[in-house]
Amino acid sequence: MKKTAFLLLIAAVVIIWNVSSYYLVAYEGVNLFAPMQNSILVNDDPAVNIDHVIDPPLGNQTIMPGFTTFVTLMVFNLPIEITIVFLAEMIFGSFLRQEREKMNFLRLLLLLGSALALTAVNSLVHYTMIWPAMHDWPIHAGHTYNVSNILYPQYGVFETFFSMGADIMLFLAAAIIVVGIHFLAFKYIQKLSYTHSIVSLVVPIVYYPAIWGILAKQITSLNFFEKVGNIFMFGLIVSGTFILSILLILLWNLTLFGTQPEGSKQTAEKPMKEN
Repeated sequence: MKKTAFLLLIAAVVIIWNVSSYYLVAYEGVNLFAPMQNSILVNDDPAVNIDHVIDPPLGNQTIMPGFTTFVTLMVFNLPIEITIVFLAEMIFGSFLRQEREKMNFLRLLLLLGSALALTAVNSLVHYTMIWPAMHDWPIHAGHTYNVSNILYPQYGVFETFFSMGADIMLFLAAAIIVVGIHFLAFKYIQKLSYTHSIVSLVVPIVYYPAIWGILAKQITSLNFFEKVGNIFMFGLIVSGTFILSILLILLWNLTLFGTQPEGSKQTAEKPMKEN
């Protein structure tokens, strides 16, 4: 129970850190408590502390970024996917009292492989679908800035990839794919039960739409990826404690097993198998 609570705390820290940090980065330069600028109401959005045309947060050209961005997205997605995989394996398994595979070094490698596979597919979805939708959304939102009581488009005349309707469809399609690949990973890579796999989907179902909703409403003039280095490093360090904790437990158990008398080893094996 203590181990489950500890891992749940780690997972909560990673998820809350990611969501809250992305929010602060996306809304850099926004005064949430000032709905009026020079007595002129600026739509229903928070007042934006700028006085000039700015580039869309994800770039000012309607062309896809270099494919190296795919690698960047993989790097940024890896910590959260490690968290999601270990949540599914250990936390939800404990809550549901599901029978689980005995944790060993091979099982640990399988879990890491599952996280890496999810990271790769998720990053491809983000690159091909989420990226253009996020580029378009702030422009569609019609944010403005005020000059002498005249409102001007915050993003000038920048072009979009798609219409707002097409962007909504991209977000929905991406959500279906992301949820689907997580279920497949849980069920067929990690060999979890149907119930266990479905319940474990709660994290990606909540996390990814929350992040997309935040980033799709970016109104900062600063490049997003220039601001999230610390977010990634913290997430990687904290999610890495999943792996480090399990490795230390496995090594400790292996050390104890190796120092036990022969008779004690045989008696110790029985409860391990029952668990």
